[in-house]
Amino acid sequence: MKKIFNLLSTAIIAFGISACSDVPAPYDINDSGTGGGDNSTYINESFASSFGSFTVKTVKGIDWVIDFSTAKASGYNNSDKTNTESDSYLVSKTIDLSESTGAYIEFDYILRYASSGTNKLLITDNYTNDPTTTTWTDITGKLTEGSDWTTFESYAKNIPAEFIGKKAVNIAFHYTASSSNSATWEVKNLKVKEGKVEETEEPVPDGGTRDNPFDVATAKSAAQGQTGWVKGYIVGWVDGQSYSEGAKFSVPTEAQTEILIAPTADETNADNCMPVQLPVGDIRTALELSKNTGLYKKEVLLYGSLEKYFGQGGLKSTSAAVIDGNLVGKDPDSTTPDVPAGEQKGDGTKESPYNVAKAQAITIALAADVASEKVYISGTISEIKNIDTGQYGNAEYYISDDGTTNNQFLVYRGFSLGGKKFTSANEIKVGDKVVIYGSLINFKGNTPEVTTGSTIYSLNGKTEGGGTEEPGGGDNVDPTGDGSRNNPFNISAAQATDGKTGWVKGYIVGWVDGTKYSEGTKFDIPTEAQTEIVIAPTATETNVNKCIPVQLPKGDIRTSLDLFANPGIHKKEVLLYGKITKYFGVMGLKETSAAVIDGKLIGTDPDK
Repeated sequence: MKKIFNLLSTAIIAFGISACSDVPAPYDINDSGTGGGDNSTYINESFASSFGSFTVKTVKGIDWVIDFSTAKASGYNNSDKTNTESDSYLVSKTIDLSESTGAYIEFDYILRYASSGTNKLLITDNYTNDPTTTTWTDITGKLTEGSDWTTFESYAKNIPAEFIGKKAVNIAFHYTASSSNSATWEVKNLKVKEGKVEETEEPVPDGGTRDNPFDVATAKSAAQGQTGWVKGYIVGWVDGQSYSEGAKFSVPTEAQTEILIAPTADETNADNCMPVQLPVGDIRTALELSKNTGLYKKEVLLYGSLEKYFGQGGLKSTSAAVIDGNLVGKDPDSTTPDVPAGEQKGDGTKESPYNVAKAQAITIALAADVASEKVYISGTISEIKNIDTGQYGNAEYYISDDGTTNNQFLVYRGFSLGGKKFTSANEIKVGDKVVIYGSLINFKGNTPEVTTGSTIYSLNGKTEGGGTEEPGGGDNVDPTGDGSRNNPFNISAAQATDGKTGWVKGYIVGWVDGTKYSEGTKFDIPTEAQTEIVIAPTATETNVNKCIPVQLPKGDIRTSLDLFANPGIHKKEVLLYGKITKYFGVMGLKETSAAVIDGKLIGTDPDK
């Protein structure tokens, strides 16, 4: 990306203030113009001491803050060296571009440690005042990761033509962080101005094909952001989370999820190497060094997404490899979809589950990362990758039609029998016959699987308690209610409804820790304020599949229903009014505007 340099006044400010020097700003510009014309400045915020015309909207975790004379987003706490799972937006005021003939956005930034999470610039012409329900367009393009805290990169982007002439346009900076990793993003000198800038992208390097693959040096730098083939030698792996400290040039003694490749077989300088992610499946099985020691120092061709990994230029979502002339994984150059071996059977119902061959065929045909409706799949456990009996209580394992590892199908982070968390590693074993209830997904377009949150409906012919309980979707009664206050939806009806607005009845049983519903639902009282609750058909329910999450917007609803501030409402019955739609990836209640608890109305009565 061609750097856009600011005028002398901005340069003087940048010279005097470093990103991590706590120096007071000489001033905070806030010259927000309106209307069209060549000299119009719609927004001018330095972020030196305030957000100005921007508003912080935090979904979870740590807010955007003003720090080091910038708007800063980070889930990392330097004092205790921990990361907090976070999701926060910095949203602009509404910009009137109705008379504009062309406008652009520019700012200075430092981005460090961007190996995970989201750092995006978004735009919309239909802001709902809730960034999670707003339809955004991602206009970020490529951001350059910095190597120190003093050198700011310059960003400039023309506002897309479809937003020019619109009366109400908003932009937003969006960042997310996980509990294990977080980038730090510092932004200053933001301007939205009338006119256009020349956007000169970095030249795209030649190569990336199977016949002309990228070399390691090109793949690590100029080719980042592309998808293609890379050639190198397998020279090691990474021990732990730190690339520079953990790069090992040896054969590991236990299974790993990555390898290191280098331009030569004898390279031992980590700076000249590139980390490569090995996704679960054929790629990891074939290339993981502890089980394939003969691959050490061999030449390999790899196909995947060139992006940051361990904070370095790396290769992720690896979907194909060529070693010793043999192809592993799916050939990205093939125009013929893979057809799973074996006869395809079943219709996905409880009475006639898909067999593995049919589930694979249906999943391969799905668009990338679009989950199907929940279906039933039958098979035999052929391999177990991991069973977590701790916080998450889920497992990763494979099923196949014949119980062998041929044509097996991944069940990713699924729960045990009846949707309960795994408490013992002995609950399932290779050879067990199972019926799985869950959604299919073609992850990244190259990894068909049963996505996170599935349940084992039956194990060796037995359902939970030996009965015929319906997994993953109800309170064991038929859906009832019409959504009115006198006849509210029960939980089953809410789970079977999408897009309707109405009343739902249930019991407040918990909350969600993080952004993943199936793994993060907690059936207790939180130790800090939350923005959601979980309701269930009974006060003692602890199966997440029989509950729904409920959004608590700021105001009376959150003040009255947040479990941290109101522990006495735990396990109480509640009536809630809102929109039934997807929340945390499952059917839930959003835009909650009214509640009735202990006979008292909270919020605005929708019936008046």
